[in-house]
Amino acid sequence: MANGIYSPRQLFSMEACTGCRVCADVCPAVGVSGDGRLSGLHRLDWRRRAGKAQIG
Repeated sequence: MANGIYSPRQLFSMEACTGCRVCADVCPAVGVSGDGRLSGLHRLDWRRRAGKAQIG
């Protein structure tokens, strides 16, 4: 996924996230740093937007 081109299956998997924030609440990196941008939720949102831009 580093090249920014996502397969349909990868795009579908990104959309499967419901945004419940449970992963951010228990993320050790967020807990130690206090920076929510380190959470999987934030990173997934960024990738989701990039994927949507790819498909237009």
